[in-house]
Amino acid sequence: MTTVAEAPGAATHEAAPAAVLHVTQGSYTGMTGTKLENDTSGVRTVDVYDLPALDLSSVRGLVINGNTDQVFLARHAGLLTDLVARGGRVAVMGHPVTDFLPGLGRWHRLDYTGPDDLEITPGDPHPVWEGVDGADVSQRRGVTGFYARGYSDRLPEAASVIARIGPHRLPVDYAYPLGAGQVLVHGGLDFPAFRHDGDTGARLFPQLLAWLAEGADGAARATVSDADVAAARALASAAAKAERRDPAGRTTTAARGRRPALVHGGSHFHLATLRDRTLAVHGVQPYHLLDLQPGDLDQHDVVIVADRLHAELLRSHAAELLAVAERGGTLVVLGESGAHTWIPGVEWEFRPTNFWWWREAEDPGIRTRSEEHEVWEYLSTKSVVWHFHGMLRTAHEVTPLVVAEEPGPDGFPHDAGMMLYEDRTSTPGRIIASTMDPTYHHGNNFMPGSTLLLYSLLRWLDR
Repeated sequence: MTTVAEAPGAATHEAAPAAVLHVTQGSYTGMTGTKLENDTSGVRTVDVYDLPALDLSSVRGLVINGNTDQVFLARHAGLLTDLVARGGRVAVMGHPVTDFLPGLGRWHRLDYTGPDDLEITPGDPHPVWEGVDGADVSQRRGVTGFYARGYSDRLPEAASVIARIGPHRLPVDYAYPLGAGQVLVHGGLDFPAFRHDGDTGARLFPQLLAWLAEGADGAARATVSDADVAAARALASAAAKAERRDPAGRTTTAARGRRPALVHGGSHFHLATLRDRTLAVHGVQPYHLLDLQPGDLDQHDVVIVADRLHAELLRSHAAELLAVAERGGTLVVLGESGAHTWIPGVEWEFRPTNFWWWREAEDPGIRTRSEEHEVWEYLSTKSVVWHFHGMLRTAHEVTPLVVAEEPGPDGFPHDAGMMLYEDRTSTPGRIIASTMDPTYHHGNNFMPGSTLLLYSLLRWLDR
């Protein structure tokens, strides 16, 4: 197993003086944006893989980012359980898919057909939701679904449901006691993503921090007797043995050349995507990035690098991944994983994400190219025209498939960069690179276009 300490840019294992830690997937924080301490006091960002080595004596609470590796968290369920059971507090952002804390409910995709199905309404009173209007988080600039697209069941008996979704008012956010502490679960987009909204939704994150900061610190946790914590730890031990603990880790099934490999980061959306029967039909074999061993990918002709991975850890495996194309295979690199930092000759340029263009009758500037290419037997405009976070450029002679069209210096439109391309010249094989992130959106039950892209991409790779 490669540890983050061995990867370039790894965080050092120093003491954590902040009362609240924001636990993230390395430098990638998703829609939360920059490190929270840049604009929020009392919180410090830490890499999830550094968590077991940190001094938590001054820590009162944790915010677990929705992109975080839940396979790894499940392997350290005892650490998290001990912190909470002795009086600390943990807030889980996103969808719990593994049992990394006792009492976590089971998340389910919501079948929705319109805005009413995604309407958010308050539930039981809770300090985190105080003063928050459900209408403010139900829509952002007229687009529903940002807050949540699913619900949870099998909640602990003592759980209070803080927020609900849809006409049946199904549980979205809930909190429950665990030993002397508290767990809060928000089954949707991370609360920090709302902190700059100009409505009551901006109250969620500061109120969450205040609630977390009321947890017990290390000194107070030390006064809790082991006997009082034993029951919670027993639950954690049972959870560690559950099937959900490591639902998409290494497999003992023998690899086959035509069987595509998918390298994932253990995030909830990766695990949800891997549970999709469509991937099983295509024979997709998962590999957990943290557990990736030399030689694991050698027998695969096609290797897909999932989107939104731990960028620093991914870079430490660059040689193994690039070797796929060097030996004549196909390497597919999806978006938001810093491809420009480890694929030679590739550059990246950021663009602000426009989620609203289709609501506001704007032209996103996304264009398809190379219409004679075989890919268009599988992909459609609907599968590639949604939104984008930036664009790629390369000095290699590649085939552009989806581009960003922008006005040039002369005022006329030109291709400013690519969101999807195929490179058959820089290696004996091919590299397919994209800035789009279909496993994130598909696994989050958000944006049908991303599902079309994922399914169509698998069909193309099966050609």
